Amino acid sequence: LGVCYMYQEKTSDAQRYFQEVVRANPNHINSYLNIGSIFLKKNQLKEAANAYKKALTLKPDKAEIKHILSAIEKKKPSKKAPQEFINALFDQYASYYDQHLLHHLQYQAHQLIHDHLDTDQWQEKNMDILDLGCGTGLCGNLFTQYAKTLTGVDSSANMIQYAQYKNIYTELVCNDISLTLNEDKRYDLILAADVFTYFGDLYDILLQCYQCLHSGASISFSVESTHTHSNYILQPSIRYAHKYSYLKSLLEQLHFSDIQIHSVTLRHQYKNPVAGYIITAKK
Repeated sequence: LGVCYMYQEKTSDAQRYFQEVVRANPNHINSYLNIGSIFLKKNQLKEAANAYKKALTLKPDKAEIKHILSAIEKKKPSKKAPQEFINALFDQYASYYDQHLLHHLQYQAHQLIHDHLDTDQWQEKNMDILDLGCGTGLCGNLFTQYAKTLTGVDSSANMIQYAQYKNIYTELVCNDISLTLNEDKRYDLILAADVFTYFGDLYDILLQCYQCLHSGASISFSVESTHTHSNYILQPSIRYAHKYSYLKSLLEQLHFSDIQIHSVTLRHQYKNPVAGYIITAKK
């Protein structure tokens, strides 16, 4: 019942049921994780940290919990989110992902990526396209008209299953995206909508993308923005945000050309706009 209420954004009702569970079973780790998640949604960081610390006492080696606590307590972040955190997040999110993003969060990163690419000269069914972190296919669906081949990669098996239902991909791969990029296979376009928000240090993943592009081919991706002194930060939302100067200098260092960085609103969270960048560049 608690999980059902969480899905409906009825957080107070959900929290009441999770508290009943932990009173009956003080070692029920998933209830502590869900209580922590609810406090995060309410931006009650101290209470969220207490819930996650209780969960960590039950599983001291769980990288997912340590990662969340490092975001809440503003400790030095790791270079990327642990894979188990990403898989757990999106496996449970898959069944209501589209509805929640589009209707509750007013998500538009996929549409903004499409709008900031110069598609006027593209021919239909002419391109080999890679959709990194494809999720349920929101971004891929906008580009299928241009694709000779459209490959979707996601580490969440449940997300891949929902993407299959849309029947838009010529190939779907369930794997860590950083382990899937293979420079033996080249693409005309690489897309990454709302994917690099789970990476802090972008050097390795962008280098891999560069190596997988044909000469003159394009990449387009979204990130959340920060104006702090750091190149990137891990926010209490458990998502990384990146600095403009870091993005520009890194893309230049990797020899991308025609770099364009657009300031946009990616979605809303807690009814507030989430600022970010849409980046396009060419090899």
